[in-house]
Amino acid sequence: MFRYPVNLSSNMKPLRPVAYVEPLDKAVLSEAMRVAPLVVVKERTPRVLRELGINELYGSKYSKVKYGILRR
Repeated sequence: MFRYPVNLSSNMKPLRPVAYVEPLDKAVLSEAMRVAPLVVVKERTPRVLRELGINELYGSKYSKVKYGILRR
């Protein structure tokens, strides 16, 4: 679900038992692109997004979070 989860987040606790716990890889993103026209990935470092082949990045320079977008 998240590479570095914030375990104190009570809003996410109900989702944790059913979450996909493996890190994202290109195969998972390829499957997501098969069924959706747009995939948004939230990550803390742009390096990880670029390693996944995502080049469309958003987020302010002051934010710790970056968003990557894959489009068909």
